[in-house]
Amino acid sequence: MTSKSCKNGTERVGETVRSLKEDYDVVINFQGDSPLIHREYVYSVINSMNDKAVGIATPVLEVNKTLLRQIKKDRNADIVGSTSVVFKKNFDALYFSKSFIPIKTPDNNFKPKSYYFHIGLYAYRPNALERYSSFGEGRLESIEGLEQLRFLENDLAIKCVPVRRQKQGFWEVNNFSDVKIVEKILASSSF
Repeated sequence: MTSKSCKNGTERVGETVRSLKEDYDVVINFQGDSPLIHREYVYSVINSMNDKAVGIATPVLEVNKTLLRQIKKDRNADIVGSTSVVFKKNFDALYFSKSFIPIKTPDNNFKPKSYYFHIGLYAYRPNALERYSSFGEGRLESIEGLEQLRFLENDLAIKCVPVRRQKQGFWEVNNFSDVKIVEKILASSSF
């Protein structure tokens, strides 16, 4: 168990890595609210770490219209979940948000071709975790309630690794109503 002073999962993983006697090239963090992580997502993120310049990586999923409608329906009912992400051409994250980003506003004609959502899995190099713990909570992290923003606020790149939607679908557990959705997916799938 980690100390009660850890504010989030990344701090817990960092504390755990510091307590281990061995050195690791890469550390994988599976987040408990994402039980539908497909093995291909894991392999994709691990493979991205073959580039020694990548210090942090996370899978991102392009959201199809059906899933997008479900997320919008939940948001209209004040059920919050799913973290959207925008990234550069080189796939380094620009920003993560609980809001839809990029956003269409009434005063513009912008209509995104697609949305990407972050999946609860990270790969880190141990030195990135060490630096993370030394920064302390940042302003954007506090506003959005998203721990990965601490890296971005301190100029550490997060590589977004696009993955394809798997047959069994994908959903996270962010609200009590999500449990039934995930249980249905698990019951209809073979992992």
